[in-house]
Amino acid sequence: MRTGAIRLPGDSRYLVDIGIDSISLNPDTVVKTTLHVLEIEKRLGRKPRKMDEQ
Repeated sequence: MRTGAIRLPGDSRYLVDIGIDSISLNPDTVVKTTLHVLEIEKRLGRKPRKMDEQ
């Protein structure tokens, strides 16, 4: 498993691009960041993974 932390909004795009599949978030950013990552994966043509696929 590859992990990363988001400090700036643009970080999520970079982490998704390089294949990071686990991101640490502050509680107040979980929903917004999750939706953003899902949109990035959709644009890249990737299927979102289910939790049991890790």
